[in-house]
Order: sequence, then C-alpha cells, then structure tokens
Amino acid sequence: MGITFPLFGSSYITIKSLLTWLGHDVVLPPPITEKTMALGTKHSPEFACLPLKITTGSFIEALDKGADSILMAGGVGPCRFGYYGYIQKGILEGLGYQFDTYIIEPPARDFKGAMGVINKLKRKSSWKDLVYYMYLALAKQKYFDDLHKLVLKTAPYEYGKIQSFSIYNNFLKQMDPLCDKRKMEELYLKYVEKISKLPTDKGKNVVKVKLLGEIYLVCEPAANLYMEERLANLGVEVTRTIYLADWFGVHVLKDMIPFIKKESYLDIAKDYLGHMIGGHGLETVAHTITAAEEKFDGVIQVYPFTCAPEIIAQGIVTKISAEKGIPIITFSLDQHSGEAGIQTRLEAFTDLLYQKKMLKEGELLYV
Repeated sequence: MGITFPLFGSSYITIKSLLTWLGHDVVLPPPITEKTMALGTKHSPEFACLPLKITTGSFIEALDKGADSILMAGGVGPCRFGYYGYIQKGILEGLGYQFDTYIIEPPARDFKGAMGVINKLKRKSSWKDLVYYMYLALAKQKYFDDLHKLVLKTAPYEYGKIQSFSIYNNFLKQMDPLCDKRKMEELYLKYVEKISKLPTDKGKNVVKVKLLGEIYLVCEPAANLYMEERLANLGVEVTRTIYLADWFGVHVLKDMIPFIKKESYLDIAKDYLGHMIGGHGLETVAHTITAAEEKFDGVIQVYPFTCAPEIIAQGIVTKISAEKGIPIITFSLDQHSGEAGIQTRLEAFTDLLYQKKMLKEGELLYV
C-alpha cells in the first residue's frame, strides 16, 4: 500500500525521494509502454490529450500494484491540465478503485488550498524538515537536468555508438537512493567526468535545434518516442527549452514572491503575441524568436493532438519561420503516433537543415 504519481521525465526519482523522506511508501507506476497507452486511451475521453491518457494508464497500473493514494498537480488557465486530477479521480472511481487523492493547486493562486494538501502529505514531519527535504529534492533534480544538458551537447559528437544516454540512465539509478547533498554533488561530478571523457569529434559538422512545446511531451521521452536520442543519432545537437528544476523555480517559487523578477516571455513575443494563451504557448512563441536570434539551424515543436495553446502557437511560429528564415517542424502526437513516421520526418527535416547550412556556408551548390 502506498502513494503513486505520474511518471514525468527524471522527476519520478525526485518526487519518490521527497515522499519517502516524508514517511510515505511509494508505489511507482511501471515504465510507460503500449499497454499503458492502451489502458489510458480505453478509459479516457476520446478527445482528451495524450498526457491525460498516459497518466491515466499509469495510475491504473499503479493501483493494480497496490497503490492506495494518488498525487497529482492542479493548474489554472486555458490549458486542460488543471482538470486532469479531477477527471482521473472520476474515471478511476468509476472503474471501482478506492484511493485517496492529493491534488496540489498552484500556491500562487490558491495558497491556502495548496498548503492544506501539503500539510497532509508531510505527515509528522515539521515544516522546517519539509523545506529541507524540498531543497534536497530540488538539488537532486537540478543535477539530473544539468547532466542531461551535457548529454545533449555531447551525444551528436560521439564516435560510433552513442553511449552518453545509457551513462545518464545509470546516473539516475545511482542518484536515486542518495539523501546527502555532498554525495549527490560527488556523484554528479563523477558522471560529468565520465561523459566528458567519451571519445568525440568536436570538428564534426552538426546542426543545432531547439526542442520546444508542451511540457509533458518535451520532458517525457516515452511520450515523444525518444526524440532527443533519435536526433543525436542523426547528428543533431538539441537544446531543450524546458527543464523541471528551472520550471519549478520559475512557476512555483518565484510566482509566490511577486517582487522577484522573472524572464518576461511577453516582452520577447510582443510583436507576435500580446497575452497569455495557456499552457506553454507563449513560451513556444518566445523561444522560437530567440532561436532565430541565436542562429539555431531549426526548431522542433512537439505537443499533444488537440492541445489548444500549442495549436495557436503553431500558427504564430509558422509566421516567425517565414519572416526570420528559420526552419520549423511540428509534431502533434497522440496514441496513434508511430516510431516509423516520427523517424522518417526527423530524417527529412535533418537533411533539410544540413543542406540549408551547407548552402549558406558555400559548401553546396545547386546547378
């Protein structure tokens, strides 16, 4: 018996650690598979977006493993994510499952409600201990994110078979049980050295792209069909625009402290978009603009089929692409998306980027 939560990139280790330190028994859902997708699709509304279907499937698998509580985040704004926890509660209860639900709404919008849920989750731990455990968990997530950035910068330059992704997965496993900041840092530095010593060809001609879009599909490899690894094998250096430690710092901690200045995506996107559109739509537009300014070779946008904020953003980034001359490809994913289709489109887009780069550098001539 224990508490469960959705798998979401490397954050499952961070959340598991925090809940364990607070005295909970944690029941992790199995890795996301076709079975997970099929379960979620079967029991979710037909036009619900992919993250809801995947997380619903994960909850069913975790409840079947013995979980008796579910932890889920809430939300506000036009994105439907804020409804997930409540919809899933109804779906799962309709299937006959009995469980407790903890839905944490954004503290900046519902501080009292969020603190009430957190007070239940912290059990007998003091608020002081809770703050310390959150600090440790955030530090652990930051190490995950920083090493992942190094992997993305290293992988496309590696000789032969790419090793950095498997090294990163080993790092996650070894970091999982650690609860001491000094030991976390030592392990992180050890793996930085490991990746830095991989045989690479720094003179290799690679193309650089920004990966942006809806947060779940950007950060969860199983949801985007391991797009980062596919791109690395095609000789593409990926810069991901969303990392979970940074996101938590900006959208949770800084939102609660009004006088702390945050990066204003509205200022960046003002010539194309003058207001919030929900989800990560505004960020998608802003990051596309900065990608052009920073001379990236291309942009890849990923989002769930039917995601309204990203559909709006797609129309705008298409205009940015035409005006600023930066190639953009969009992937709208659902349970029917297949590996072959993703791979074919990525290969074609990569070929386009290489040809454009070579033409620009005078290495390719059209007769």
